[in-house]
Amino acid sequence: MPSSLPSTLLFLSAGIFLAITGTLDAITFLAVIGCAVCSLLTITERTELAYIGGLALISISLILQAVLESKCITCLKADTLILAAVICLTPFQNFKLPAQIMSAVMSVVMFFAVVTVVPVESESTDIKPHGFGQYLEVQETSGEKLTLNTAENPVLLFSPSCSACEKALNKVMEQDADGTKWKLVLSSSKEKDIKKANELLKRIGYTGTLYTYDWHGSVPIVIYTDENDSTIVSHSVDKTIPLL
Repeated sequence: MPSSLPSTLLFLSAGIFLAITGTLDAITFLAVIGCAVCSLLTITERTELAYIGGLALISISLILQAVLESKCITCLKADTLILAAVICLTPFQNFKLPAQIMSAVMSVVMFFAVVTVVPVESESTDIKPHGFGQYLEVQETSGEKLTLNTAENPVLLFSPSCSACEKALNKVMEQDADGTKWKLVLSSSKEKDIKKANELLKRIGYTGTLYTYDWHGSVPIVIYTDENDSTIVSHSVDKTIPLL
């Protein structure tokens, strides 16, 4: 069995994962191609190029997320698979000590990226503390400001660059496709993000109103105020369904 087989399989897994769960756009396509190229390099025992390629894929992913101010959980999961492939390749590098240092640094960077973005899996997906209250100050895409009452309608905060958000949207839309019983809020007021959101909503058939609210945390999140006047913020969109 080739010594690079684990890395080959991990690169392939990252590419397949992105292709299946990622948003269909040019960046995702290039990332899938990059994973395939790295996998091919490991098969041909060109481990140094595969190692550098893996580090480059992770770095570009994190930089793009920072520049675009987009927290992509799907991307981070793929980055974690790529990092595992890079770590597996580390012992086979001619520049062993620098490779060990780079792998360690990238592992620390990925750890903090995942901790600050990906929801922690537990029995409860509620976020505490969250800083939200019953009333949420938002804007319509025209720029007009208004206040949403989360005791009257639950709010779903999302990003068009997040594949988990699209799944959450589809779940809620099965109950109410035009947003009469819930409110849809984009986690950015930037024109480019509004454009991407409108394209996504048109594609999946949402016919309600889109609001914006600048939020730099992980998405999707559901915000609602219960009968005890407690405002709940959760990563679980399933909590919204009984409220509709």
